[in-house]
Amino acid sequence: KIIYDLLNSSIPDYLTKKDINNFIKNESLLKSILLFTGNKIFSTSLFLSCVEKNKNDDINDLAKKLLMASKELYKFDIDAIFHIVDKQELRKNEKNFYYSVKSGWNASLENIKKNILREDVKYVSFDVFDTLVLRPFLDPVDEFSLLNDKFSKMYKNQICGDFQKIRIESEIYARSKKEKSNPKFEDVTLDEIYDALVDLYGVDKKDANELKKAEIANEIKFCTRRKTAFQIYKFVRYINKKAIITSDMYLSKDTIKSILDNCGYTEIYKYFVSSEIGLTKAKGTLYKYVIKKLRIEPKNIIHIGDNWTSDWKNARDNEINSEFLPRTINMFYESDLSKVFSKALPFNEDNIASTNFMLIRFMLAEVANNYFDN
Repeated sequence: KIIYDLLNSSIPDYLTKKDINNFIKNESLLKSILLFTGNKIFSTSLFLSCVEKNKNDDINDLAKKLLMASKELYKFDIDAIFHIVDKQELRKNEKNFYYSVKSGWNASLENIKKNILREDVKYVSFDVFDTLVLRPFLDPVDEFSLLNDKFSKMYKNQICGDFQKIRIESEIYARSKKEKSNPKFEDVTLDEIYDALVDLYGVDKKDANELKKAEIANEIKFCTRRKTAFQIYKFVRYINKKAIITSDMYLSKDTIKSILDNCGYTEIYKYFVSSEIGLTKAKGTLYKYVIKKLRIEPKNIIHIGDNWTSDWKNARDNEINSEFLPRTINMFYESDLSKVFSKALPFNEDNIASTNFMLIRFMLAEVANNYFDN
């Protein structure tokens, strides 16, 4: 009924025997821990190990001894450890800030797994950015600011020194140009965006190519896997169903594959990327294409993503069962925690202004990605 929100960030993924021992004994962290040893299959060697190696241990509970002894024989994830606490509300102080690290249990992640388990589901489709992988940016365009210095050195303020601004304008121009020249093609490529950079601002083609390569390198460098999504992905592969990618993105399939490989998503069956296919989830046409190419019925696939319209609604409009995995940044903004940066506080007349500084923005994105992953 209740979970400790900070448990995942305070305890490693895999625990040593000493860690488990301290975990069990630590009254300040958990007042009681209940381990279910019934309804399971245990080897005789585990019980013998438990008896032999824990004779002088001050822990008397057999279940706790089993947990400690099993660590030497098996690896298990922190998700395997649960605890029982009394039902209670989240507690706040008089200024409406939480001071409890506990919150109510939310079963939506388990419901996603239950839907994936359905016998008629053969494929699980994933969105990429903000779903499978996270970036340390409050807004995706924040990444472009990382190339400001490189661009300024190239042109020494001959052109607007704010690369972020001209990169945004170039993409808008590229999309407008594509819509006029080829209205059936619903997305642009990164190459077309940088061609627009050359056309609009007179940037040398060689310099534009160097900037493009730097942007791709940054994408690969700064993307990290989202733990919750990676857990779902591992589950999909464990039950031998096919994971596919369905993404609205100007990056190429090869770049997206490099990003996902780097983050541990190494067993992707198919990639469906809007920049290469010319169809998008935003208009719902990419879903029709995926179903046709895989030669399946809509009921044979589940799509998971962070965008309510593109990933959830449009998939369902195409009779595909979809699951919503909210963007970490959005969840941060909806939380009480974000109010520190959305209203004036006693010690600062205008705290909102601080969010204009890139280092502050990177910090807040990291906070959101860590605490609102699940």
